[in-house]
Amino acid sequence: FLCHSIELIPYIHTAARHTYDSGLSVVLHLYYFYPENDEAYIYSNQYFFGSNMFVSPISQPVNTTTGLVENWPIWFPSDSQWVNFFTGDLSSSSKTKSFTLDEMPVYAKVGSIIPLLSQPKSSRERIGRAQRIPETLLLYTLIGGSSKGSGYVYEDDGITIEYQDSSRATNAVTYFNYTVSDNTLQFSVSAASSLFSTFPLTRTYEIHLRGVFPATSVLLNGVTIPFEPFNELIHGQDGTTNGYTYDGSKLSIIIYIRQSISTLQSFEIQIELLDSITHPLLVKVPTSFVGLLARCQSAKARVEYEWDVNSYR
Repeated sequence: FLCHSIELIPYIHTAARHTYDSGLSVVLHLYYFYPENDEAYIYSNQYFFGSNMFVSPISQPVNTTTGLVENWPIWFPSDSQWVNFFTGDLSSSSKTKSFTLDEMPVYAKVGSIIPLLSQPKSSRERIGRAQRIPETLLLYTLIGGSSKGSGYVYEDDGITIEYQDSSRATNAVTYFNYTVSDNTLQFSVSAASSLFSTFPLTRTYEIHLRGVFPATSVLLNGVTIPFEPFNELIHGQDGTTNGYTYDGSKLSIIIYIRQSISTLQSFEIQIELLDSITHPLLVKVPTSFVGLLARCQSAKARVEYEWDVNSYR
């Protein structure tokens, strides 16, 4: 979870700017958004983290027989559907859920596009990441059956207080959104709202579309992006050209834009999907196929740990 908190730096920094502008904390209790719902007061263990996610930290031991935290009380506001940030599992109307140790209850609104830091290429790159403007931006998109979604990222130099100076460009905002019509998904990234001295003129991107079936084709500004087998990518064969792959363990399309794009220009990606984003296997609740896959992987890891076996043998 520490690594995930580092990855969330662009999201947290964007939320911190909202705090600066509005005076509202990054962390807010449920009743701030839902003052007329009794549940917002009853479920005191939950809180919002930024405007798109809520967290429900578990504070009870696991069942040593099942390996689960069972019947953990959790409330999903009914004005939206919610998707687990880590497993991709969709919310339901249930007031309790079970979790493994690696399934921290962090949920985002379906259709959210969360800006993240990509994985560093070396351990040295981890040092000082919070103060550096990322050269590669990861856009983690939680589809969850939603035909549209959006997000944005705020950036400044990360060191000085020049962001307080409104007389000149000291920060930049980049917007992103997607829409789905039939089985065609259009993903767009805007040009940066302005430039400042340390803002990169070009940037690469990594776009994750969570909770979808494979793509039949992917086009960047009308140019076809080739498919790359996922098993080659996990062995480091990621190349230097644009490409896309499919992670079947997470039901995710991953698009790698490795050739830098000007931050002064917008761009669009068109993805033709093999099947509908509302296919029952993707959106069925209380447990979608995405969530079942995540639970199976957790069970596999537990079997290997408890009995010292390698399930790939």
